[in-house]
Amino acid sequence: NASALHYHFGSRDGLLRALLEPFTGRVRTARRQLIKELEQEPSPRGAARAFVEPLAMMLEQTWRERAFLRILGALAGDPRRTPRELVKLVGDTYAKQANALLADGIPRELFGVRYPMAETMVLHVLADEAARRDARTRPSGRDRLFTPSLVDAYLAAMTSPASAEVLSALSVDAANSM
Repeated sequence: NASALHYHFGSRDGLLRALLEPFTGRVRTARRQLIKELEQEPSPRGAARAFVEPLAMMLEQTWRERAFLRILGALAGDPRRTPRELVKLVGDTYAKQANALLADGIPRELFGVRYPMAETMVLHVLADEAARRDARTRPSGRDRLFTPSLVDAYLAAMTSPASAEVLSALSVDAANSM
């Protein structure tokens, strides 16, 4: 009933926020803890873990948590939503703080291009893995490799050396902005 939906949630996005909040709250709490631990011993891998692991932990729980990951993947793949709109919908999960720890040494413009790509990659990979795990009847022996491998992939996507082509484009952009 559309009237009841609007009365209780204000909109479709309001309903989505209400459905996602219990899960985003857990992601937020886990990320905040990992970021706090990083204050003692900062590292790029620790920052990548702080971004990936709070989401990946949902794979090990019930179908509801895996559905949450599948919904996030679908939302991240919606070309009508900007990254800013996705954050507004999902809420603050400390993703920005986790990724700020990776930003050191990466030119700002390059970070601005890489982060949305890497974030989308993580969300889609998690959604696909959630679907695979829901479809099978027993755990795979490779499950234990999934999360650390995803952390590695995210870290590589964010911190890999820039190619000559990218450095050239950054130089042209910097020269044009003067």
